[in-house]
Amino acid sequence: MLSAIVSCEPLAPLRADAVSPPEILVRTLAVLVAPVVAGLVRDVVVVGGKAYEPEIVAEHAGCGFIVAESLEAGLAEALLEARSQCVLVLRVGCALPSGFIDEAGDLLRADPDAAALLRVRSERWGERLVPRLAPLAGLIAPRRICLDAPAGGLRALARHVHPRETLRSRARRIG
Repeated sequence: MLSAIVSCEPLAPLRADAVSPPEILVRTLAVLVAPVVAGLVRDVVVVGGKAYEPEIVAEHAGCGFIVAESLEAGLAEALLEARSQCVLVLRVGCALPSGFIDEAGDLLRADPDAAALLRVRSERWGERLVPRLAPLAGLIAPRRICLDAPAGGLRALARHVHPRETLRSRARRIG
């Protein structure tokens, strides 16, 4: 089982014509319903900036929320509060792909201490040619390793954990 942490660290700066930040957070949380029902995700916490209105959205969604002085401090607090031994840190604005439940479940059954990256579906030619250039959407990692990480966002956490595996399924952008 995983504890999911939704980090309100957007993939790109918000555009004026884009969907509102709270709507992006709602859509991100909505894709976590299937993994919760399937028993893959145990609890969900939103860590984020005020633009996303995490306290209102999280309350309606029935999950926890943390609003800290910085995203890094909030992420560290969420890791401390996580209930499972493994965490899924997911960037807001990313939707889990349909094969994620099976792939992540297989990964964790094979090795409960496994770590893997989740990347965004490639939209640019260069990202299709070299998939590791695609933006980072999320990370599955053992909580104990994440707790030792220096302060930072999702990329810093991924650098510290240094997963050897990247999930084949690709997240899609929301908003």
